[in-house]
Amino acid sequence: ENGINDQTVHYRLYRGNENTGNKISESDLTTANGGVASFTSGVLDASEVYTVYYNYIGNEEYGSSTTSTQFSVNPIAATLTSEGISTTYGTDGTANVLYNNALASGQTVTVTVKQNGEVITNPGISVSSGVATVAATVPAGTYTVIYHVDASGNYAAVDSDPVTVTVGKATPAFNDVGVSGTYGVADTTGVIHLTGV
Repeated sequence: ENGINDQTVHYRLYRGNENTGNKISESDLTTANGGVASFTSGVLDASEVYTVYYNYIGNEEYGSSTTSTQFSVNPIAATLTSEGISTTYGTDGTANVLYNNALASGQTVTVTVKQNGEVITNPGISVSSGVATVAATVPAGTYTVIYHVDASGNYAAVDSDPVTVTVGKATPAFNDVGVSGTYGVADTTGVIHLTGV
């Protein structure tokens, strides 16, 4: 096939299509280098479908021709990061979750928690307004946490790298320790009160 140079091709770019969408740009293009013509648009959103229409009116040798094609823009990669959490049983532990290097306060962050390679249901580890919280009721142990944000707008879905959560054992306390007895009485009584968190 031989390219046709020095010809005018008119293009129209729409968000959606010509019937239901909004026109973004249009212009005349001139073919060159074997019938090639190209245009450059501004930045387009990844959440949309676009249609571009081409129209060639023809010349002495060639009749008119039209064509169209639809395309979408690939989303860019997002980042999702957080530090590990170290706390003790009975005490909440927290850490910030960052989405694209900012607090993930506007995103819905879901959490997958594993212990010894098994997924735990209702683990007591959650994210709200960009802050991950390990509830005081989470049993002592070591957990692996992966945070997730679904695709949104111009960003693809993203998982964080695995994060380690460590819950240490709480230290119980002895309270009200006392021993009482009376000389001459066989039984002496000792009482303790062991308390936790």
